[in-house]
Amino acid sequence: TSRSRVEIAADILQAARGGAKKTQIAYRTNLNHRYVNKYLGTLIRAGLISREAVSYTHLTLPTKA
Repeated sequence: TSRSRVEIAADILQAARGGAKKTQIAYRTNLNHRYVNKYLGTLIRAGLISREAVSYTHLTLPTKA
C-alpha cells in the first residue's frame, strides 16, 4: 500500500532524528533521492527540520522544539 504524504514526512523526521545524511534518510525511508529532496525542502520551509552543510554532504537535524 502507498504511504500518505504525512506518513512519508513522519518517516523522514524519524529517520533524521539524531542527524543523518540524505543517503541514510533515503535508505531508512525507502525513498529515492528525488523524493527525499522534495520532502526535505518542504520540511525545511515548514521549520520542522534544519540543514547544515558538512564538508561535501548535508547533515539534516530535526529542529528543537
